[in-house]
Amino acid sequence: MRKLNISKLREYLVIQGKLSKETLAVETGISIVKIDRMLRGKRDATKPEMMALCSVTGFGIDQLFPIFDEKKESA
Repeated sequence: MRKLNISKLREYLVIQGKLSKETLAVETGISIVKIDRMLRGKRDATKPEMMALCSVTGFGIDQLFPIFDEKKESA
C-alpha cells in the first residue's frame, strides 16, 4: 500500500510560497479539505489523486507515495 510522504509534500508547499495549497488544489482538482486531511494523515489518496499530485509536483510516484508495508509496522 502506498502512503503519502507528508514531509515531501510539505516541503513542496513551502517552496511554492503563499497560496501554494490553493494552487495545488486547483491544478490537481483535489479539494483543499482533502489535501489538508492527507497532510494530517487522516485520509489516503486515491490512485487518480496520486497521479495528479505527482504530475503537478514533479515528484515520482515512489518519492511522493512510497510503498508502506503494514505487516512490518504492526509487528
